[in-house]
Amino acid sequence: MTGVDRTTQALREIILAGRFMPGEKVAEERIAGELDVSRTLARLALGALEREGLLVREPRRGFRVRSFTLDDMAGAIEVRGELEAMAARYVAERGLDPETERRLLEPVEVAEAIIREGVHDVQGRLRWTETNQDFHARLIDAARNQALKAAFERVTEIPLVSPRAIVFDMADADYSRVQLERAHSDHLRVLDAIRARKGSRAADLMRDHAVRSAENKRDSFEHMMESRRFVSTPGAALIRSV
Repeated sequence: MTGVDRTTQALREIILAGRFMPGEKVAEERIAGELDVSRTLARLALGALEREGLLVREPRRGFRVRSFTLDDMAGAIEVRGELEAMAARYVAERGLDPETERRLLEPVEVAEAIIREGVHDVQGRLRWTETNQDFHARLIDAARNQALKAAFERVTEIPLVSPRAIVFDMADADYSRVQLERAHSDHLRVLDAIRARKGSRAADLMRDHAVRSAENKRDSFEHMMESRRFVSTPGAALIRSV
């Protein structure tokens, strides 16, 4: 990883953590000081995040943090779903080799254990988000298509779009549990379709899974905002409900 990559990653993380609010100016000199890097690296990182869509550049005013709507988030998740649908179809039509099957099955089995134990604390939520991310990322890798992978990585940089970005409403534990169980069931059905080499079915299931994910995130986010509860998921601070 280059110095620019490290600086960009660090800046991305602090923006998604809510250190800068939507519309707030992100000055090159401030970033250089906070991250202890040169102004050149800070400038390059700012440009990279502008290209990702996290920042906007205003003439003679510099960079500001972009805000996103729930519609922005939902639309991007649907795009992610189309990419994942393509990946599922590619893998199914090519057929599973033993190593690819093992890699896809592993996060499914871990998820089943997590659901059985219950997601009661921060550690449990972290385990689930990482396991969910693993399944989606491994499916993309299994497609063996670099253009598809690059598009997936780009769209998942948008706040709340990554499979890792799950909004847990811990005030409604039953609802959260139902969401996790449904997501796990979706993954099992996708894997079964891939094993059966049913490419179109695997694609349809993956597409529907993404649409449901967008709906769940919207519902959970709006519910938590209405009750004035803080949403700790990275990137949530950049989302507005309208």
